[in-house]
Amino acid sequence: MRFAPAGKQDRIEQVRLHLASMIDVIFLLLIFFVVNTQFILPESHLDPNIQTQNDREIASAADFTPQVLTVESLDGRPAYRLGSRIVRDRKQLLPMLEALPKDLGIFVQIGDAVSVDFTVSAVQTCYDAGFEKITYVPKTP
Repeated sequence: MRFAPAGKQDRIEQVRLHLASMIDVIFLLLIFFVVNTQFILPESHLDPNIQTQNDREIASAADFTPQVLTVESLDGRPAYRLGSRIVRDRKQLLPMLEALPKDLGIFVQIGDAVSVDFTVSAVQTCYDAGFEKITYVPKTP
């Protein structure tokens, strides 16, 4: 079998690899990976995010009690319930929400047969009262 054309069979060319360019590519890849590597500390060397509690900073029960605004339907009309107080108007709800502490956030819980516009109105009233942490809680079946 002849793989080379006739006349060129006697002169077989040797294949040469240019290693200078191959070495350049290898070093560029090596530099790229070294520069882009992020070295992180092992977990045994990380600082804990747990803080100690002083005697002056004793937590109260109010720190753990969530603030819940329930939007429900009473007597066929929608109403806002905040604790034991019930109001039917957004204008009456706003001063009640402004009196609450804002850093704890508030949960807006929705009851049965409440329209979307009344629900959105409750969330907007919480925002207008100064709450930044507002959690919408839909009714679970």
